[in-house]
Amino acid sequence: MVARPSGEATALNTAELLQLQAVPAADWGVCVEELPAGWSTGLLSAQRGRAELQVADPALGLPFLTATVTDACEVPERAKPVAAAGDGPPRFVEVHDVTGGIELAVVPVAGRHQEAAMTITATLTEREVRGTPLRVTLAADTEEVTVRIDRALEAGANVLVVDDDYLRRGEVELRSPDRTPALVAPLGRILSELGDRSEPQVYDATWWHPSPTSCVTYRITARGAGALELPDQLDEAIGFLPLGQLRDHLEDAGYDLAATP
Repeated sequence: MVARPSGEATALNTAELLQLQAVPAADWGVCVEELPAGWSTGLLSAQRGRAELQVADPALGLPFLTATVTDACEVPERAKPVAAAGDGPPRFVEVHDVTGGIELAVVPVAGRHQEAAMTITATLTEREVRGTPLRVTLAADTEEVTVRIDRALEAGANVLVVDDDYLRRGEVELRSPDRTPALVAPLGRILSELGDRSEPQVYDATWWHPSPTSCVTYRITARGAGALELPDQLDEAIGFLPLGQLRDHLEDAGYDLAATP
């Protein structure tokens, strides 16, 4: 049994023991907390100087995360410091690729369309289309409507034009940054079309957690619905294990951790 900071005594599991043996001087390792539905731990491998734990989810990738414990690592200068949740070593992050959702600009043609455009913007804000979030802005300043539309398209956003067709028949016009023919249809049909055109969510990054005698590295390659929520979920699902404290506790209790897996 091992005493935790909470005061509870829990059994030392295989993953913890392998990390202790594989990286003898490590002060931090990884531990599984509470996994979200669909997640599972995969291959656990350990050899002298290195231990790996994989996490998989059919919706995000098999596996989408490999957490590696080594005695040291080299954090590139381009990696950005990010506050890590809870106790543990500092975090440095490099995002290699991310798909941040569907950009959508709502453009009222004239002042009489302003209220309708505001209602559409409020309705679509924080909404998802086939698992991909909409990122909605209202382009309703005093510039000419053609200027507002062109600026949004050049920025890579889809444009929803609100004009008299919406006031009379409930139809809006969708224009795309790839300049495909415009589509005039009810809002429900427009959302379905955006879903057909959208790319899956992607979060591809490396996280480094260096400490004086070890480094925990996360290699993340998630693709699918929910990938953008992954950074927050990981902090709840995977925690840091104080290997130095566990080692001292076990050695004081008479355990020999010199054997290498």
